[in-house]
Amino acid sequence: MIIMIIIHTLFNINSAQLFQTTMFTNLSQIYPQLSNMDSVPVEMKAGSASFHSAGLVHGAAANMTKYPRRAMTYQMMPVGCKFNGKKNILTDEEVKKLKIGDLFDDNNKNPLLYSKESV
Repeated sequence: MIIMIIIHTLFNINSAQLFQTTMFTNLSQIYPQLSNMDSVPVEMKAGSASFHSAGLVHGAAANMTKYPRRAMTYQMMPVGCKFNGKKNILTDEEVKKLKIGDLFDDNNKNPLLYSKESV
């Protein structure tokens, strides 16, 4: 895996556009300042996991094995987050059901992982 540490506010990065960009070359075209930054190779053994912030630009070289590369993504946010009107990673169906200001409180879709009150 290759990583670049990016602070969204430092570079004024549009996170919706970032999620839609899949290649480092495209990303550096959108944000030319990234081409001057060093990336850091991080070797990971098969079956390893990486936990990082959405502000971390990351990627991997092509899978040259005959086996599929599997991935799982967890996206977390603080309690009390509200819909701001931007699609971001939501599906079209989800966006149609939301109004700006709606609380993301559907425990089936956004389960609560931790609460100070439950400790």
